[in-house]
Amino acid sequence: MKLQLKRQVPCYSTWQEVHDMNRGLAILILTLLAPMAWGGEVHVSAYYYPLYKGDLDKRFDRTLRSQLEPPQLPVLGRYDSNDASTLKQHREWSKDYGIDTWICSWNGTEYWSDYIIHEQIAVSDEDDPITFSILYESASRLEYRRGIVLDKDNAQTLREDMQYIAWNYFHRENYQRIDGRPVVYLKLSREYKGDVAGTLRRIRRDMLDIGKDIFIVGDEISLTTKPDIARLRMFDAITSYTMYDGKDYAGYPSETGYVEAVKKQFALYKKAAEEAGVLFIPNVMPGFNNKGVRPRGTIGAIPRKTAANAEEGSTLAALCDAVNEVMGDSDYYVTVTSWNNWGEDTQVEPVAHANPTSNDSSEKEPLTEGYLYTGYETTPLEILKDKFGK
Repeated sequence: MKLQLKRQVPCYSTWQEVHDMNRGLAILILTLLAPMAWGGEVHVSAYYYPLYKGDLDKRFDRTLRSQLEPPQLPVLGRYDSNDASTLKQHREWSKDYGIDTWICSWNGTEYWSDYIIHEQIAVSDEDDPITFSILYESASRLEYRRGIVLDKDNAQTLREDMQYIAWNYFHRENYQRIDGRPVVYLKLSREYKGDVAGTLRRIRRDMLDIGKDIFIVGDEISLTTKPDIARLRMFDAITSYTMYDGKDYAGYPSETGYVEAVKKQFALYKKAAEEAGVLFIPNVMPGFNNKGVRPRGTIGAIPRKTAANAEEGSTLAALCDAVNEVMGDSDYYVTVTSWNNWGEDTQVEPVAHANPTSNDSSEKEPLTEGYLYTGYETTPLEILKDKFGK
C-alpha cells in the first residue's frame, strides 16, 4: 500500500535540527496551548488487544475470570475481536466513558491483530472520535537476551517494522497524532541495550524520508528504574505500560504502600522528563493477576480493592488520584492498562454482573490467592470518567 503524502518535508541541515525543533515545538504547544486543543480535559488512552477469536482459540478459557467459580465473563461473552458488533460496542463504551485513544497491541504482520487493526480499527468513520495508535510489542518482535540488545538483526527488524507501520497506518485519518506527528509506543523500551540512540536516530530518518515525523513514546518507567536524562532525550515522550513487575508490592495496596510508591516514582520521572524536554505520560491500572495464564508464575496479585473492606475499584481510584496530584492543574495524557488484557486481569472492559468469589477451578494453589473477585460491570470505566473529568 502506497501513501499519498499530504505535505512536503522541509529541508534541514541535520536530523538533529529537525528533531530538536519538533520536540521543542511539541512541548511548547502541549504546555502553553493545550487548553485550546483539549478544552482542559485529560486525554485518556487505553492499551487495546485485538487478538481474541471467540471460541476458536480458547483464549478466554485461560484467563482468571473464566476459571472462577462461577465464571465471570465479559459482557460480550467470548467475543471475536474481528466481529463488527464487538468493535462497535467497544467504541460506544469508549465514547461514553471518555476513552480517547486505543493503543493497539501489534506483534507483526503474521498475527491476527495486524489484520484486525488494518481492516477494522484503522477504517475511518467521521462520526467516531476514537483514535488509535500502535503499541509495538518489543518482546515478541525482537530477540531477548538479558534485555533487548539492538544488534544488527534486532535493529534491522525494528526499522523494518516501523516502516511497515508507517506505510500502513500513519496516513489513516483516525491515527493518533501529537502536534501532527504519528505516535508509536515502544513497549519495554527500557530493556533496549546497545546502540539505542543510533537505532532510533536511523528510524527517525527513515520516517522523514517518507514524509512522516514520528513521535516515539518509550516505555521507560517502572518502580525499579531510575531516570537517565540522556536516555530520556532519545524519546519524544516517556510512559509505563504497567507500574508493576511482580518483585514487590503484591497484595492489598493499603498494606504494601503500592500507590505511594507509584506516586513517588511518577513525580521523579515527571521532573526528569521536564529536564530532558520530553512529554511525561503517567499510567493507571485497576489491578493485576496473571495466574490464569501462568498458574505457576511467581508474580503475585494486586487486588482491585486497596483493602479487604474497601470498595470495588478503589485501587484504580487511588492510582487516578495519585496521577492527578502529581500532574496538578496541567492538561496531560494518561494511559490505562488496559482495555482488554484479560490474561493479566488488567482490563477495564465491562464484565457481566456476578457476586464476589475467591473460588476457582485450580486443583493446586488458588489462582485468586484468596482475594475476592467481583463481576464489576462498568465500575472501572465509571471511575476513569469521574477521576479524569470526562
